[in-house]
Amino acid sequence: MSYKELVLSDYWNVYGNSITGGLCEKYVENAYNKYGQFSSAYDSWNLEKANGTTYTGYPPNIECPIWFGSSWNNDLGRYGHIAIHLGDGRVASSSLSGTYAHPYIHNSIDDLINFYGQGIYYLGYSQWFCGIKLWEKIDDNKIKSGYRLMSNPRNGAIYAKDTATCTQCVDKDYKIKFIVSNRAGRNGDYLAMVKPRNGAKFTKAFSVNNDGSIQYCVDENDQLKFIYKNGVDFKR
Repeated sequence: MSYKELVLSDYWNVYGNSITGGLCEKYVENAYNKYGQFSSAYDSWNLEKANGTTYTGYPPNIECPIWFGSSWNNDLGRYGHIAIHLGDGRVASSSLSGTYAHPYIHNSIDDLINFYGQGIYYLGYSQWFCGIKLWEKIDDNKIKSGYRLMSNPRNGAIYAKDTATCTQCVDKDYKIKFIVSNRAGRNGDYLAMVKPRNGAKFTKAFSVNNDGSIQYCVDENDQLKFIYKNGVDFKR
């Protein structure tokens, strides 16, 4: 089973660049561009749990909110804690006291628990948050042969096919949205051209000696068809 992220948070630069320790629900809501939805982490957890969108156990390699409870007789025990699992095991959290521009990054869920102490415990994670579906499961057996789920879906593409010359990135209907070139000196993502021509369909701009830029225009197999500069096509 694979997982596809549908919505990613702005966990590092939240709205207003202001995070306050103790206001964890506000931090996570702001990271997902949702404001004033719940008064506490327990409130959002209880709603998602009632909706059947929560899971126990640690999350797979996806970004999603994670919740914690506490047995302490303090704000943490009364309101709970919510943070953001970043997909690589790290956790973004408003763990520090005071007000600051960026979240504290824990190395893992266990690291966050150790940071707070033994009074805090992990509750789980959710597929939805504040009415937003954040990720979905993908049945690997339903992916067309020769393709794989992209580790970083973007530009409308979710699947990738590795060829001898490049990686073709396609949407759910297997239409190529862009290609990835590994050629030395002009590697990177080549996006669809506004006006495909001369056999080229994808293009990427590169700076040249700090004197403007040129665009390499290639076909779906990363074969260079022409170079575009200053409004002129220079054919090979």
